[in-house]
Amino acid sequence: MKTKFPSTVSIFKYSKNPGDDTFRHFEAMLDFSRRNGINVVLLISPVHETYLRKIENEGKSEVVEKWKQRLSEIVRANAVKYNANAYPLWDFAYRNSITTEVLPAENNKTARMRWFWDSNHYKEETGDIVLRRVLGRDVDKAYNDFGRKLVE
Repeated sequence: MKTKFPSTVSIFKYSKNPGDDTFRHFEAMLDFSRRNGINVVLLISPVHETYLRKIENEGKSEVVEKWKQRLSEIVRANAVKYNANAYPLWDFAYRNSITTEVLPAENNKTARMRWFWDSNHYKEETGDIVLRRVLGRDVDKAYNDFGRKLVE
């Protein structure tokens, strides 16, 4: 017995090109959100400067920038497809006053960073600033370089 899908559900087809499936899942999520009236705010999470430096040292900076561009293109295309405003896409994964926080001295076992637990995990206080920025409740003028909109 064949399962019948409602007309609002699109059949997902996997690609043979590496990386395409992730972008197609992203497109499908945006389509689902549009069809179901879900308001979406997208963000690229902050990472510490040490992680950004690792990306550079491995020669992957260009790949990351192309990935951000592709996400932006998909978000804009989705808006055109539905004749709607684009979902906002925020980027926090670049060098700024928070992500360039100085690491404690290697021999200092008690010092802790203010904004990050490690290069990929930020603290609740950092997350609070992210939320205030994306929700338009930014009272953190001291950190106005933290968070930029790739798509408005």
